[in-house]
Amino acid sequence: MHTVILRFESAASGYTLSLLEGDDDGNAWPDAPSAKADVPAADVAALLKNAPALDDDTRAETADEKTGEALFGLLCRGDVEPKVAAVLEADTPCRFILDLRADELEALPWEALRYRRRFLFVDQTQIWARGTISPARPFVERAWPLKVMIVVGCGPGSQIAYEEELDAVQSALRNMGHAAEYVVLHRPSKERILDEYEKIRPHVFHFIGHGRAAVDGMKAHLAVEIPEGKQKWAWNDDDIAETFRGGKAPIVAVINACGSASMGNGGFSVARAFLDAGSGAAVGMQGKVPGKSAAKFAEALYGALADGGGATRSLPEIVARARSKVKQLDQRAAWALPVLALRVRPERTLPISFAPAPRYVQIQARVPEFAPKEPFVNRRDERRFLRLCLDGEDPRAPSVTNDDLGQQPNKGPALPPVFVLKGPARIGKTRLAHWMLEHAERRGVRGAYLDWNRADARRDIVAVLRFIRDGERGAASILRCAFADEPKAFSRFNRDLNELLQGKVPPDEDPASVVADAGLEHDTSRAKQEDLIQRLFDSFCDALARATTSTPTVLALDQFDAIKDSPALDYLRPRLFNVIAQNKIPGLRLLLVVTEDEYRRMDLDSLPQRSIDLSIWPSDQFGELLREYGGRVWENPASKQLFETLVKVWVKPFGPEQLRDVHKVCVMAGAGAPPGGNS
Repeated sequence: MHTVILRFESAASGYTLSLLEGDDDGNAWPDAPSAKADVPAADVAALLKNAPALDDDTRAETADEKTGEALFGLLCRGDVEPKVAAVLEADTPCRFILDLRADELEALPWEALRYRRRFLFVDQTQIWARGTISPARPFVERAWPLKVMIVVGCGPGSQIAYEEELDAVQSALRNMGHAAEYVVLHRPSKERILDEYEKIRPHVFHFIGHGRAAVDGMKAHLAVEIPEGKQKWAWNDDDIAETFRGGKAPIVAVINACGSASMGNGGFSVARAFLDAGSGAAVGMQGKVPGKSAAKFAEALYGALADGGGATRSLPEIVARARSKVKQLDQRAAWALPVLALRVRPERTLPISFAPAPRYVQIQARVPEFAPKEPFVNRRDERRFLRLCLDGEDPRAPSVTNDDLGQQPNKGPALPPVFVLKGPARIGKTRLAHWMLEHAERRGVRGAYLDWNRADARRDIVAVLRFIRDGERGAASILRCAFADEPKAFSRFNRDLNELLQGKVPPDEDPASVVADAGLEHDTSRAKQEDLIQRLFDSFCDALARATTSTPTVLALDQFDAIKDSPALDYLRPRLFNVIAQNKIPGLRLLLVVTEDEYRRMDLDSLPQRSIDLSIWPSDQFGELLREYGGRVWENPASKQLFETLVKVWVKPFGPEQLRDVHKVCVMAGAGAPPGGNS
């Protein structure tokens, strides 16, 4: 995309304005000015003195127009003006970046910029944003799902439409299905914020509440109430910068609070604190934003993200769309209050691999297991564990960060490629297994899911191997027939199978052409049965290695109870699972979904693996869990409030320890059981 950078910086005689432009092709970036102009200091001072505040509701709308036109006159003069005008008149897709290198320049309300009756910052074709960008700055690639942390710093009576904003943001994120996960903290302590932040390492940090610009010796800060004492604690700019420094900062900070982007005394703001700490982009408010307008902006922002924007639009485009939406709904200048400032290139402001892999795009409509579902209620820790395992990180190792953006893997010793998901029946293990496979497919790793309930009724060892190779006969979901398109990879195994079942010794060399399975019966009474089975497994493991060399695969095996009485179960553990655990099939990772009894019966504790126990939620999470569940079930606000009241009534007198089955409580409330089991 054509990029125009307007660099505005202090000079000996005032200010210098430089224009840099070029077509952004790959890593190309404009690096030398094609035009320059001098701007007298008096012109900037006059605008700083006379431009009305955007949050002044008493002024006439013509004041916004005059301010916008005056700003354009300040920005476009000398040799710069005709070049900017030519790009604007062409009306072709491009982006403008205001690189403001003086605090007083940042204090001007550039978002009101106007050219020929056109407010530029709401344009969705020619996108405008502020930014001082480092072209080579790294960014996080391991980005599915998009992780969002929402901190609500206020409560009832705060004159902020926080419930409306929170509902809008949650609704948009829920519409993204498994592509997003989020956590909401209501009026937390600083320690709670930091603890939760370390757990999930969000890509986006979103704050709802009160903010203050730096003024009269007071630092710029966010105000967070504490429910018990009805007091507030201030999270100031210095504290924010120190908290997130060293590679811990979120990629994007959305600070939907008054004055969070206002350049107060000393030129500091809360939004700048996040940028200084390492965030790639920050969205804040320049002035006092009405509660309803803040809620509408957040609704439009996350709505644009949820409808596919994360895969097709950069954050500046999404913010422009949100501003435009607010402008349609509110004739005041509230649409111009949001300030987006960049530190990375626009296309890198959102995690780049939020866009799914091409194969995932192709198969999503044909895989029922990946159809849009309601997001999980809780289970954040379990999903993080599975995601880190799949990405090659040890979930039990301490985090290691770089000094720029995001978290870098602490891989240490190679993880065993076998993962075990265990827990009681009907607690959501299968749903989590599908989630992990969806994560794999989005990352470009093939997913395969096999339910032993669908295997051949006899379930002898040959039938079991054929089932892994072929999947479910007639299954519409290719997730359940993952290797069906690998005839060459299994050709030698098919030849060996045909020979061995006839009592012959297969040759050592590969067959000259593709061989099909002849479908011969397995005579379990044949002598030297152990030798036959070992040769079959050796050949089968070789076939799996061939099938996964160019297409890494995660194979999930579920419902082992269906083959608990089969001799095949005795062979799978030592002759297949062990081989995979020893990384002798490098392209294959194995996910075993088992109950506690199956775990013990197969002696999986002695198998090199990473396991996660899926059990009922800790008792101290019941209140939060019920509120989250109720918020998703009840659409009517009055019903939702009633549900929350009932939760308080139940949890307080009985105590969370007595609420051992959360779903019985939900059914008592008339909400019914959640979809997908205990998810």
